[in-house]
Amino acid sequence: MRIQIKNSNISILLLLLGFLILGNTIFAQNAQESYQKQLLQALNTGNFTETAHNIVNKIQKLDAYEELLKSLLVQPAISVSQKLIVLQELLLFFEATGRWTDVCMTYETIKNIRQLGNKENIQYAIALFLIGDYEKSELILSTISAEQEYSEYKKLLAAWILYEKSYKDLKFQEIIQLTNSENWYIKISALQLLINSSEGETRDTYAEKMRSITQSDNSFYSSINMYMLSLSMIMSQKAQVSQTTEYLDDTSKKQDPEVIILQAGAFSKYENALNFQKKLQSLGIPSKIVQRSKDAVFLVLIYSSLNDFQTITIKLKEAGIEAWITNEP
Repeated sequence: MRIQIKNSNISILLLLLGFLILGNTIFAQNAQESYQKQLLQALNTGNFTETAHNIVNKIQKLDAYEELLKSLLVQPAISVSQKLIVLQELLLFFEATGRWTDVCMTYETIKNIRQLGNKENIQYAIALFLIGDYEKSELILSTISAEQEYSEYKKLLAAWILYEKSYKDLKFQEIIQLTNSENWYIKISALQLLINSSEGETRDTYAEKMRSITQSDNSFYSSINMYMLSLSMIMSQKAQVSQTTEYLDDTSKKQDPEVIILQAGAFSKYENALNFQKKLQSLGIPSKIVQRSKDAVFLVLIYSSLNDFQTITIKLKEAGIEAWITNEP
């Protein structure tokens, strides 16, 4: 009799658990549909970005936010122009989280819809370089017109590609000329290339010049410079280790003992983390947004090489930003 009662209680418990799981699944589906409707409406009213960031702050999960954005792309009611708005938000999301492979895939999708401009092509070419697709990066570079505004970016990226493919063919005089650029981001990337490709006293001379330059103020910030700054930082890290693909894509990066991770901010809202990341970028400090699993907080992390650590901490201190060493990924 007791066995029958016990079995009956277990059956009831399992049935209740089944209803609970089903209820949670239905609730999640309803919430997803509700967010989709809000975003589709926002695409029509012109306040998509604000609505999207409000939603990610509600759901507090970056992976769920990513899936929500991607789900919009297959909605039958979405127009081509609206699809491009969603793709731009996805692009911003992948840039902020350092997912360069996904950045490249998003640019390729946009390119299939409309022609990319010179600025976008340079950013796409840099992202391709960062994932190790040098041939395609060269191909994209070849499509960029010789406008003075982008000529230095084009020359510098071509030099970085040559460095990776055929170090002995580097034209050092052209790279040295780029270190005199009025664009701070071009200057430090050219210096980083000279550091990576030099040895001994010559390398030390370039490293000292890099330290003096990165301690100075700079105010010329734009999205294209965020890409160039990320290139410089990643190649700086890469110079600390053997020639592997370990640093080609942040999504697969292993922690190296020569890399110091600084936590510069922790935010409950994704949009606040994004704005703080832009502030760091304006100071010449690249960073990455990650979401902590235990409490869904958005962390803004800075990956620094030993050589750059002192310079970065000085710039943070001067800007009144507190940062500390962390073991977060």
